[in-house]
Amino acid sequence: MKHYMIKLFLIGLLIATNLSCNHLEKNEIARIEYRLFGDFGSEESDLLLFEKDGLTKAKLEIKRGKKYVADVNQAGLDYFYSFINDLRSLKKQTAYCTTDLSCTAYTKNETISRTQIDCQWEGFEYLKGILFQGQGIGKIFRYEEKISDSTIDSNFSIRYGNYDFYFNVKYVTSWCDKMMGLKDGLEPMYKSIKREVNQDSGAYHVDNHSWLMTMFTPRIVNVNTKEEGKSLLIRLNDTLTADRTYFVITPQNDTTKIFDSRERSF
Repeated sequence: MKHYMIKLFLIGLLIATNLSCNHLEKNEIARIEYRLFGDFGSEESDLLLFEKDGLTKAKLEIKRGKKYVADVNQAGLDYFYSFINDLRSLKKQTAYCTTDLSCTAYTKNETISRTQIDCQWEGFEYLKGILFQGQGIGKIFRYEEKISDSTIDSNFSIRYGNYDFYFNVKYVTSWCDKMMGLKDGLEPMYKSIKREVNQDSGAYHVDNHSWLMTMFTPRIVNVNTKEEGKSLLIRLNDTLTADRTYFVITPQNDTTKIFDSRERSF
């Protein structure tokens, strides 16, 4: 009996130790502790991702500030995991900086702690902006949303996944003519886009579709159901290249990934 009780005690101790190691409860996905102290301000924030009633939620508590809660869709969850990968790769600040910045992430599998982070790093600001969009906190530059334009009546479209994207041919043509007049060195690209939307014969530039999807607002239609999509969500994986991921937001607010330039498999 004595050995049995000791065994139970050790099991309980092990469980308690595991819980304390990752700082997570059963329904919690991850916890972020963000600390910033500097001459131009400070912030102490705790961000929690958790499951409740079958939904993923985010809660942000800012010391001496407000509390924020939001539902997290798949695009937000994808961005959260990209933030975790970014945090893993961070190095200590090497140049002089008056800001002391640290961030620790607790997940089910690991603890990632980074101190003396480069004071130019804004990863947590972007994470707040994505997860709590519309609540006036954080920054957003990595995502762009285009609401489907149901007024477009066009016979030109491009297809990604199960969706056709129709574009206003007259408007795109006019834009290309205007841009060609600027003589900025991209005239062959504009001519190629103009030819493609007007379905003229000849070879088209490989980046035409990337330009169309990012520069113009389409009408989004599901190929199978003919239901119109609510919006196109574009994630800028790299703001300096055409590295993009496209999502369609359905009328039911579901998020479907339709293309990732890094995978080329959609």
